[in-house]
Amino acid sequence: MASKVKPLGSGDTGSVHLVELLNTGEYFAMKAMDKSIMLNRNKVHRATAERQILDLLDHPFLPTLYASFQTKTHICLITDYCPGGELFVLLDNQPLKVLHEDAVRFYAAEVVVALEYLHCQGILLYEMLYGYTPFRGKTRQRTFANILHKDIRFPASISAPPKLEIPLFSKDDMEKKGLVTDNRTDMF
Repeated sequence: MASKVKPLGSGDTGSVHLVELLNTGEYFAMKAMDKSIMLNRNKVHRATAERQILDLLDHPFLPTLYASFQTKTHICLITDYCPGGELFVLLDNQPLKVLHEDAVRFYAAEVVVALEYLHCQGILLYEMLYGYTPFRGKTRQRTFANILHKDIRFPASISAPPKLEIPLFSKDDMEKKGLVTDNRTDMF
């Protein structure tokens, strides 16, 4: 059992709290997503995907998912607590609002190594780079069908789109990740 210590932040479907494993001095982050808000905003698929992605991760620069559970009102994810906050807070606390070059190299190297790991795990980075997914369909089933069959088209505003030698996901990749079974898609 864990006890809430303090709130760390909030988002469009819930909040993040610092929690302590009772009487141990071990701290974790608990993301609590409100089920009714997720249902009303059609965000259940996002929470499911987030949990599945976190469950795949095993890397020192990315959060570890220790547990997930649900109450009558919330879905909760227990992950590493990273003291120090977010990078923009660190930048804001610097005298000139910039980091020293050595710190920039350190953080940039961590981000690049983490992104490389995510890419090697088959986790799609297109949305992060371009602000939207190239495969979005009107339904979840259509989205997964698009992943299997649709070619990626990069925005005209991209001066030099990346050249992809192989598809980001194949049907076999999706079957290995449990996303496709018996010729249908299933996230649950």
